[in-house]
Amino acid sequence: GTTVADVASVGIDAECNILVPNVISPNSDPFNEFFAIKNLEKYPGSHLLIYNRWGNVLLDDPDYKNNWNGKDAPEGVYYFVLTVTDKKGTVVPGYFELLR
Repeated sequence: GTTVADVASVGIDAECNILVPNVISPNSDPFNEFFAIKNLEKYPGSHLLIYNRWGNVLLDDPDYKNNWNGKDAPEGVYYFVLTVTDKKGTVVPGYFELLR
């Protein structure tokens, strides 16, 4: 009966990667119904702008909650600018396709 004790140190990366979808398909099935950005809940107050192909703003939400489904928007490519409320104020620009 020998007792041995040891200490282990485990590092955890506190950075939560933002993952933005490249397609949404709001067609009343349970898949890809919303423009849902993975890990966005870690950054409350993140600002999202969504533009159509002519540069018109369709959404300007200063505290986006993954709830835009493009219900009044036609199929096509849309552009976004996400400003994340992280320490750096990261700006994530990009585009996605809306399919019906």
